[in-house]
Amino acid sequence: MEIGKQSIYKFAGSDTNSLNALRKTFNTKELPLNICYRCPEKVIRLARTIVPDIEWNEKREDKGKVEVIEKRDLYKFVDKDSMILARLNSDLLDVYKQFVFDKNIPVKFKNLDLVNKIKKDIYDCIDFYIRNYNKDLNIEVELKEALKENPNLNRDEKVKELMKQKSEDENRVKCKRNYNIDYLKRCLNDYQFYGSFTFKEDIFHQYLQIINALIDIFKKENSSIYVKDFKMFVNDFLKGNLNSDVAILSSIHMAKGSEADKVFIIDYPEFPYEFKDQSDEDKQQERNLQYVAITRAKK
Repeated sequence: MEIGKQSIYKFAGSDTNSLNALRKTFNTKELPLNICYRCPEKVIRLARTIVPDIEWNEKREDKGKVEVIEKRDLYKFVDKDSMILARLNSDLLDVYKQFVFDKNIPVKFKNLDLVNKIKKDIYDCIDFYIRNYNKDLNIEVELKEALKENPNLNRDEKVKELMKQKSEDENRVKCKRNYNIDYLKRCLNDYQFYGSFTFKEDIFHQYLQIINALIDIFKKENSSIYVKDFKMFVNDFLKGNLNSDVAILSSIHMAKGSEADKVFIIDYPEFPYEFKDQSDEDKQQERNLQYVAITRAKK
């Protein structure tokens, strides 16, 4: 089988050329392992679209099953022997919300490491939106509204006026910015509505709607108005069912080495994912992630 097709940890220093480098350095002998004993024929046929020389065990009688289903119907197919994989953690969180809150079906994240990673992403997003809203977007928002009312307004003078006002309001805003859940909601809604982002980090785009949905759930179930209590709610929300014998949600990176009877891959037609400024190695890593996701399936 082609070397390096399961390399998905470039960010940790292991790229697709690592094994080739070892082979050349130590003059090793190549012993191919082309036959996959985990996956049935139909799963391997799909995997062959990425790695053509992988083979299935011809002595195996069950052929397996591969099909496309709608994400909204996912809950109908999942059982405790299932693993749900996604390229983006925000997609996993979306599925968790759909199952646990919308359908009252228990599922869990693969492990505490994944929970902590997603929790950190959400906390970083919350802090980012609150920290940047007053100094950043609301000036643009207020400027657009002012120009709508008076198209002949001197834009530069109005910006100076708004910046001065922002500076004067800093102390009054600080309490809301740090603690009030409604102020966080306003931050998110204005960013979403006006679409005027001055930042480029994908993560803040990915989590915006999820955080908004979690706020709505939090407000229905809690009387608190504070962001710090919302963060505690998010922590508890993500840890739910962690020790239960239920279907598993996992990133593809964390699923390597794991397997399940049924494997569901969220938004499979989107693979391999494309990101800004991808190198050739980055593109290969994305194809490898697709291959690793497919070959987790035992049935």
